[in-house]
Amino acid sequence: MSMQLSAQIPPCTGTFTPTYSIPNNQLASTFTTQTFTSTQVLIQGNYIVDADVVFDKCWVEIDPCATL
Repeated sequence: MSMQLSAQIPPCTGTFTPTYSIPNNQLASTFTTQTFTSTQVLIQGNYIVDADVVFDKCWVEIDPCATL
């Protein structure tokens, strides 16, 4: 598993309207890399990451008590 974070995070402006909602106990596939590009992603519950996941220029919101 690899995690890459950007050092420059621009401020989020506007209204958060997720394009993707990742529900409780969603599993990142072991066979492919999941890539989210220029979108809004809501993570709810437990997101189980066992493969590469890329958030490229995304607005990611994580619910309180959600885990990665």
